[in-house]
Amino acid sequence: MADNEGFQEETQQNREERRQIRLRYRNLIDELQENREELINPESNELSERLREADELFKPVKCAREVALDSQAMSMIANIGRMKAQALHTEFVRFQPTEFASKLINFVGGQTASQSESARISALGWARLGKATQPFFKRAPTFQYMLGSFERGPKPVKERQQRAPKEKDNIVGKETVPQQLKDFKTTDQSEATTEEVERVLQILRDLYQEIGDGKDPLSYFDFVLNPDSFGRTVENIFHVSFLIRDGLAKMVIDNEGLPTIYPVDQAEAQKNKERGSQRRHQTVMSITPGDWKELVKIFKIEEAAIPPRESQENGAQNGHG
Repeated sequence: MADNEGFQEETQQNREERRQIRLRYRNLIDELQENREELINPESNELSERLREADELFKPVKCAREVALDSQAMSMIANIGRMKAQALHTEFVRFQPTEFASKLINFVGGQTASQSESARISALGWARLGKATQPFFKRAPTFQYMLGSFERGPKPVKERQQRAPKEKDNIVGKETVPQQLKDFKTTDQSEATTEEVERVLQILRDLYQEIGDGKDPLSYFDFVLNPDSFGRTVENIFHVSFLIRDGLAKMVIDNEGLPTIYPVDQAEAQKNKERGSQRRHQTVMSITPGDWKELVKIFKIEEAAIPPRESQENGAQNGHG
């Protein structure tokens, strides 16, 4: 009992610490937006102070929400730094078009009779210029015949020989009756998919009542990610898409821009299905094995929220035994 109370206190402290970090990040972002003109000023050192402040805030960051805020703040600091660099005037190096043209003419070996006449560049000079600039441009190689060009003559016409009619050509075949489908039952694969979707829905309802207290939605990635199998993760995303399509679950974006999910009340889902009033939104989700590993690492997933069917059935049998 004492260990549970200590764990709850530590979790509460961690949540409070994370909340304070997010608050400080939002204040920093607001200051960057409000004092943009002052930060762009080359004579001001405020941008360096904001960068050091962001570095200090990032030291205790451990979760994805705080990482997203840090990324937003650093992106704003980088943009302001770029604008500040553009506003800085230096006289050390300045591009002079006339001087550049003169050096270019000397490089390719061109000659200029006078300032009123244009430079004359030989074919060899142009070839030298092309060879020097070729590494800086990506282009497809020119088309070349492997054995030289050739003339394509007319296609020879083969003489068709008449064949003697076979005996079976004169026989009228019997009328072919297409095979009629008599069994309209669903296949085993579709039945298995339906059962798996119902199992995932029940798990979502149980977690919603246990973790979210029937009020707070669950993190979508915490729900679908399987840290031990990329294939299981893809299957979970596939089955959850059926729940959202049929109006049995709802996905919303939280204040941090991350997707969340929660089950819809059965009566409300049935009512929406009968009225057909729910709006349809389609989203294509792409995930690679690299993305899967990165998400598991960022969200610190150690155990799958949706256990495989085999392990769940074995656990149920052991419980009954």
